[in-house]
Amino acid sequence: MHAKDIAPVPYIALIRHSISKPVPGTSAHTWELTDLGVQPCALLADALRPYALGRFASSDEPKAVTTAEMLQKHLNVDTPLIVEPAFRETRRESAAYFDNHSLFRAAIRAAMDDAAHVVFGEEAFDAARVRFTTALDAIVASHPAESL
Repeated sequence: MHAKDIAPVPYIALIRHSISKPVPGTSAHTWELTDLGVQPCALLADALRPYALGRFASSDEPKAVTTAEMLQKHLNVDTPLIVEPAFRETRRESAAYFDNHSLFRAAIRAAMDDAAHVVFGEEAFDAARVRFTTALDAIVASHPAESL
């Protein structure tokens, strides 16, 4: 067997949304990207170009959808965006808004330290992980030869 006979292995790139605009009193699930958040998408697309991503999937959160759409645009990917609600961040519609970034990080750290229980919002971090990986496995199985 020669190297040229080996099928390329698809890649999976997991990308966090770009910079979002927090809106006090609203769920983080509804936040949009800032203008500053849109700008780095072109640079990220250039870094991702060698992986020949042929399909994108995103949560249904506006900040994530916009990030994915911008990457698709810069990479000339014309396949439909897969919008998967299970890719959302941990469910936390009822979680308080933190003006203080240190307090927010401490709340997240506490939830990570006790991932089996609901500590922040409405969902345990372990449950979010299972939700996310189950959806990712399904998408990979549906597109086995594609880099996502």
